Amino acid sequence: MLRASRLSSLPGRREIAAALEALIILAEQDRAASPYLRIRRRVVLDQHDTLLELAAHLREPEPVSVAVVATLAWLAKDGASPVYVGGSDPAGAADTAALCGCALRRDRERL
Repeated sequence: MLRASRLSSLPGRREIAAALEALIILAEQDRAASPYLRIRRRVVLDQHDTLLELAAHLREPEPVSVAVVATLAWLAKDGASPVYVGGSDPAGAADTAALCGCALRRDRERL
């Protein structure tokens, strides 16, 4: 429960937003995330606008569901994510980003 609270806090969300933005920068510069973790550049660049929009939502003070934050953390930071070479199916990046965007919009309408 503590991890969920930390993840969904504004500082936690800002950290995930920064990770999404860093992922875009690395893709634009055609650089690896680390010596052992290579980015699927085209996959990230194809989702450029969506990822930036999601990062912007994470930085806003309104609450964001833990599930969305956790999913975006996985997308940005986990080597099994579709944005990384060797990760899950690359098509999953667009699906994941779209689902998170829909969930964020739905949550905003409820406020």
